[in-house]
Amino acid sequence: MRTIRVGIASVLVAVAALSSVAFASDKESATAEEVVQKVREAAAVLAEKGDDALPMFNEPTSPYVWKDSYIFVVNCDTGVVLAHPIQRERVGKPIADGPTHGGVTAAERAQKHCAMARQPGGGWWAYEFTKPGGKVSTRKVSHMLMVEGSPWVVGAGVYDKNTPVEDFHAVSHGNRQTKSSSE
Repeated sequence: MRTIRVGIASVLVAVAALSSVAFASDKESATAEEVVQKVREAAAVLAEKGDDALPMFNEPTSPYVWKDSYIFVVNCDTGVVLAHPIQRERVGKPIADGPTHGGVTAAERAQKHCAMARQPGGGWWAYEFTKPGGKVSTRKVSHMLMVEGSPWVVGAGVYDKNTPVEDFHAVSHGNRQTKSSSE
């Protein structure tokens, strides 16, 4: 009987420890649900206000920069970055001039961003990118959505090494919630 109690206590301690680790990473890492919410909200603001709304998406202190994520906006017709609060020097420049990460050029990323955004309800895709403040590329999974009535695409992502992209699609299409695993 004592062995069973010790075993149960050990399991409870392990579960509590794992829960606190998961909770800490949640506070530091954006979730798929947050990304979907922010991307949809940003697309609605841009559809309503157009060019007048772009400055707010370039500000690192805006509500569209949170945890380890941020909203970025690109023009799929011209191939130009319209908003990027972390790499503000890229605003107004061709997407193709950006860095290559994980063997994927900025031009290839832009094509995929636009292709995913054109899907009904937007789409998710995984690629290598540098986390804000980081130096090394890691897997980023971004949700892309077209701005209604324009060639603009709004995106944001999570840095997640393991969760299948299909799980992210399920989140944005209301089929389920996922807990991304940032490490």
